[in-house]
Amino acid sequence: MRNGLLTIIVAALAVVATADQKQTTVALVVQNHCAPNAGISMVALTDALTARLSGQGFKVVNPYNLIGEDQNRTAVGEKMPPVSAVELAKGVGAQGVVTASVLEFLDSTVGNPPVAHEYSIRLALNLADAQTGAAVCGETIKVKSPKYTIAQDRANRAEYLGDLMYSAADQC
Repeated sequence: MRNGLLTIIVAALAVVATADQKQTTVALVVQNHCAPNAGISMVALTDALTARLSGQGFKVVNPYNLIGEDQNRTAVGEKMPPVSAVELAKGVGAQGVVTASVLEFLDSTVGNPPVAHEYSIRLALNLADAQTGAAVCGETIKVKSPKYTIAQDRANRAEYLGDLMYSAADQC
C-alpha cells in the first residue's frame, strides 16, 4: 500500500496538532523482531522513516539520536531504550508514538542451480497515543527487492539491503 499508512499517520497526527499550529512531535521506535543476523540495519530504516515523517512537517524523536542506543536487537533478549516508548514520548512532549517492527526478513535464491537472489521484508507500522499507548491505527506492509544475480549480490549485498530498507520506508 504505497503511502497508505503514512497518509493515515499524517491525518491522525494533524488531529492532535495544537491550535497555535506548533509542529506535532512524535517518538519513533524501530524494532527487529526477527532476522538477528541478516545484516539489515534498523538504523537505516529509522533514518528513512524519520526523513519521511519529518518531510511531512513533523518533529521526530528517535531514541537512537536521543540516547545513543542502537535499536538493532534480536527478538530474544532485545535491548530497548531504558524507558518505554510511551515514557519516551511523554518525556519529550510528543503527541504520538510511531512504531515500526520488522516481522519477517527473507533472503531467497532463485533457480536450481541458484542464479539470482531476492530479498523481502515485512513491517508492522503503528501509531499510538503518547499519553496512553493505545494504538490509533496500524498496518503491515511487505516489500520485495528486484532479483540480483549471484555475482551482483556478492559484490553489493549491503547496498541492496539498504535499498530494501529505503523502499520499505517509501511504501509507508
